[in-house]
Amino acid sequence: MARADEPQQQLPRLLHTAWRQETGAPPNIWVIGQAPQGDLWLGTGAGLYRFDGVRFSQFQSDGVRPLPSEIVTAMLVTRAGEVWVGYHAGGASVIRDGRITNYAKGPPAGTVKQVVEGRDGAIWIAAFGGVTVFRDGRWTPIPWDPAYGRAFNMLVARDGGVWVATQYALLRIDPVSLAVRETNEPVEGSWALAEAPDGRLWFADQALGLRALDPARLFDRVAPTRTPPARPNRLVSRRVILDSTGALWGALEDGKGVYRILHPERVPTGRVLSKADVDQTFGAAQGLTADLTAALFQDRERNIWVGSLLGLDRFSAADIVTERSIPSSTREGYRAAVTPSGALYLTDADTLYRVDDAGRAQALHRGLGRSNELCAGKDGEVWMAADKGLSRVDGPRVVPVPLPAAAQHRVVLACAQDARGGLWISIGGAGLFRQDGQDWRPVTAHLPKDFHPRILVASPDGKIWAAEPGFNLYAIRGGGVRRFTDQDGLVIGELKTLAIDRQGVVLAGGERGIARLTGDRFVSLTVDRHPALSLVSGLASDGLGGVWLGMIRGVSRISAESLDRAFADADAPLEQKRFDYRDGLPGAPQQHCCHGTVAADGAHRVWLLTNRAVAWLDPADLSHNPVPPTVTITGVTANTMPLPVRQDMRLMSDIRDLRIDFAAPSLVAPDRVRVRYRLWGVDADWVDPGARHQAFYTRLPPGQYRFSVIAANNDGVWNRTGATLAFVIPPTFVQSRTFLGLLILGLALLGGGAFYLRHRLTARRVAQQYEDRMAERERIARELHDTLLQNVQALVLKFHNLTKTLPDDASRGQVAEAIDRAEQVVVESRERIMDLRTARSSEDLAQRLGVAADFAGAMAKPELRVTTLGETRQLTPSVLDEVTQIGSEAIRNAMRHSGGGLVTVELAFEPSAFRMVVRDDGVGIPAGRLDRAQQAGHYGVVGMRERARRLNGALKVENDGGARIELTVPSRQAYGQHGRLAGFLAGIRARFPGNPAAPRQAGGVSPFSARRPD
Repeated sequence: MARADEPQQQLPRLLHTAWRQETGAPPNIWVIGQAPQGDLWLGTGAGLYRFDGVRFSQFQSDGVRPLPSEIVTAMLVTRAGEVWVGYHAGGASVIRDGRITNYAKGPPAGTVKQVVEGRDGAIWIAAFGGVTVFRDGRWTPIPWDPAYGRAFNMLVARDGGVWVATQYALLRIDPVSLAVRETNEPVEGSWALAEAPDGRLWFADQALGLRALDPARLFDRVAPTRTPPARPNRLVSRRVILDSTGALWGALEDGKGVYRILHPERVPTGRVLSKADVDQTFGAAQGLTADLTAALFQDRERNIWVGSLLGLDRFSAADIVTERSIPSSTREGYRAAVTPSGALYLTDADTLYRVDDAGRAQALHRGLGRSNELCAGKDGEVWMAADKGLSRVDGPRVVPVPLPAAAQHRVVLACAQDARGGLWISIGGAGLFRQDGQDWRPVTAHLPKDFHPRILVASPDGKIWAAEPGFNLYAIRGGGVRRFTDQDGLVIGELKTLAIDRQGVVLAGGERGIARLTGDRFVSLTVDRHPALSLVSGLASDGLGGVWLGMIRGVSRISAESLDRAFADADAPLEQKRFDYRDGLPGAPQQHCCHGTVAADGAHRVWLLTNRAVAWLDPADLSHNPVPPTVTITGVTANTMPLPVRQDMRLMSDIRDLRIDFAAPSLVAPDRVRVRYRLWGVDADWVDPGARHQAFYTRLPPGQYRFSVIAANNDGVWNRTGATLAFVIPPTFVQSRTFLGLLILGLALLGGGAFYLRHRLTARRVAQQYEDRMAERERIARELHDTLLQNVQALVLKFHNLTKTLPDDASRGQVAEAIDRAEQVVVESRERIMDLRTARSSEDLAQRLGVAADFAGAMAKPELRVTTLGETRQLTPSVLDEVTQIGSEAIRNAMRHSGGGLVTVELAFEPSAFRMVVRDDGVGIPAGRLDRAQQAGHYGVVGMRERARRLNGALKVENDGGARIELTVPSRQAYGQHGRLAGFLAGIRARFPGNPAAPRQAGGVSPFSARRPD
């Protein structure tokens, strides 16, 4: 960063700032231009440079081709942002978007002196060898008479015509026909050429110096006669420009710095100027980097720039004017008082001044000794409290005022006059006194012992406000005293100043802020909420709606409305405009105890008492910078790798660290530029980086991003369009959707596999339990069959044989009936034993159903055919049990009651459901048969329906060429929760060669069948 000298104000209302070679500025600055982004281009004898108001940076080659020379003698920044460069050795280059194109041929021969842009965008180059124009990609030389000599200066007039000042002529070139016309102006060694707002040409040459020319008279037949001043007084200028105010700036050819003519429009046309016409000069003696200057330029923010042999100088608007008639750097500081009529009185170490209506400070009295305070009375009187006592200013006279007898030869610290005309004074070592007529009366009641206030201020309600250096403030009226402390809201630290306006509003300033009396309490604004309110040493109202505060870091203006809002609402912002050395303030407001550093006179001028000088400003005539900064994004660095900036950037994956650099040049006060940035979707609000013009982000996830920057200049004018950069961070494979999909699929398969395995284990455990239960049931069935039924059957046979020996009477019939009943019990017992022998798997379901026919108990049994449709799938144990019971019951009913010859059973293992159909070719089911059977206590079909409901299935009973019973069980209940998945996997296993599980027959007829005997 280039360090500038401390700004100085030598020209009124202009602030000078210098950047010297030893602090980073390049030497030999011959030409200055401004880029559309707002920063400066400097053509120097040491290369091409850029300057953003803070840093100088030398232009670097694009890496393809370098600039042919570092000695730059001419330069132009076009409206499109191209930079044209001309060299001492001849030739030219153009820089477009950072790329260099060199033209060794095309420009005129010799040193290039000027490059300008025509109204149509054509580029005109003037050099020692003549003039050429570059239009539509072609160079065209202008016809050149050797009598013209070398071309030095050139400008494009408002009408589009091109004026050329040569060694011996002043020419005008038509931009269309390229015809050259020579004027009648005598020329010898031209130096400078400029066009004024009134259309006149300002021209300077070696022979005559500077004069204003009327373009309409330059082609008269009769040549004008010019009378130059004597050579020592001749105003010969190397460069001239006219600024936005109409003032003319020139660089003196004799190496004596720069000058300014405030009203060049008043100079008669054709008159040759002398140095006596100059209003102001500025050279090395006043702080210019060097007396020999070569470049003059005004930027778009109205700064004047001067390029010299040893650095760069800037002249900017200064709102604060140092009062030169009052000596600076007085050791004892300054005092000020304003009368009710607005007259301002000032003192320094030993002189009393009065400021007249024009704002000029006039010395009234000298040799008065050190002044401790000035105070103004209600009728315009002024008293001066000093080491030598108390004096009253009476027009041109200073009249001593006798002190109290007990305080002779003491130092008077402060004074004030109350609303009744009583004069109050504070005397060191004696205390507080009030003058009543000619007598002095000590004031001690209700006040601390040895009370010697350094602040005395009268309010319109008759009070005298008094304070010693400290934290307490006293309001005195009559015989009463009210003390205000931090318990009363006065929490601004040590009191520094007190101001009371004509409406009686009491404002106090202290180390930690300001306070205002509201009712019988103070409301304080402190540095905790408003950090700028530190060490407030002065308070004044300008009468134009502004309150001015003198503080350690400068002076601030706060609108009365903003101040009211802040005192009413602790969270309200305090809007203020700061003024400091960058605005012309000499030093900082003085910090001598208890003397106000800000005062406003009757003309609304605000006077500032600093530790270096007395200065003033006019609140009604403050400068304003209407030009917002141009914001650009200058660099992107990803993972420490610099990347070229372009829109819709695609960065690399896995960005760990991202840095975005941006610039917002404002050449008036670069350090007052405020920037805000935001990465949309990441930053919740705009981010204020302070003085840092960089944004940092870490670990940004993949996605599309938009980065925005906005900026405001020194006067708070915002560029809210700013600059925007769109970029994309692609995902790594691990961050891609493909990987995410694969991960989700893998997790789903893993979770599904784990759940399936758990389900299989659970099912296996349940199946094992079912097998154990079935084994126990079969054991019981075997025991019943092998013991009980066999014995009962044997008894039945024995009783049947016994009946043959019984006589044929009623007793024999009864015995036969009992035997029949016993045989029925045997049949029913066999059915129950059949129920105990339930199928254990889907494979043996057909076998179990076939066995059911054997237990039907019918003498003539129909044929039974069991058919399996689809691939056999394992039914859950509970479903298998219920299906076996339902099928067995249906088969038994068909065998006993159908009267047909064939019973068929279809077992369909479908994906959506398990279906079992039992049909016969018999007589069917007569109407009402089921209802009568239920009334008679036969619940076979009813039981089947109940079992079907427990399976969430459906049982359909109908006549279809015989009886037809259909059971449907949804797959979720039939095959279990993952029945479909298991079936799908089973199908895959069955289709791979070598799979140990042989594919099942899609359909077939069970070998188990029951046929009716022949």
